[in-house]
Amino acid sequence: MVGHVDETAVGIKPLFWLDCENGLTSEKFLDALRVVYPEVVNDTLVATVIEQYPDHTSSGAMTRSYREVRRILDECADSEYVRYEAHAVFSAIADAEAVAHDTNIVDIHFHEIGRIANVARVMGIFTALEELGAREWFASPLVLGRGTVRCSHGKLSVPTPATQYIVDRFDLPEASASRITDGEWTTPTGAALATRAKRFMLAPPPDTPTLRTLRGRSRKK
Repeated sequence: MVGHVDETAVGIKPLFWLDCENGLTSEKFLDALRVVYPEVVNDTLVATVIEQYPDHTSSGAMTRSYREVRRILDECADSEYVRYEAHAVFSAIADAEAVAHDTNIVDIHFHEIGRIANVARVMGIFTALEELGAREWFASPLVLGRGTVRCSHGKLSVPTPATQYIVDRFDLPEASASRITDGEWTTPTGAALATRAKRFMLAPPPDTPTLRTLRGRSRKK
């Protein structure tokens, strides 16, 4: 296991503990919030953003520039908190993609990660967190997966280079090897979302609500 894991959280009462046993993606995070706090998940916001900014293709592949993602966040985020947190997530991904492709961050174009549904879900996550009070939340170590995954760039090893870069850069803790199974369980977006957690713990503090990500291999988002 790498990264820092706190065994105790003295004096801090988190909003919830996110159990990432089944990996982490934007879809899994939003679904976990929906199960425990259905009243704060704004599906209308997510649907509206998806309708207003349809995906487009270039040379047969879906593509959206990092610049465009930033513009969508600025236009659609309904508070400074949501805007700041969503920008932080996509900044971490763009930085990772720039390193992976040996290019400048301003030249980055996303494929699966840039799909409007993924962008909208990230905003939906932080909108829900703000509605809950935007207090500190904890998470478990990440299950990244292993093997290979097919995406717009062809076949990539799991964890993908972008996911591994984010994990290493932010010193995110990984689950023990015994819990790793085939497939891409945590995506670049999921790893970037995990960077916004306050602390990582193996188990939730007493009397802390638990959000569990759902089982299922991820697509690259």
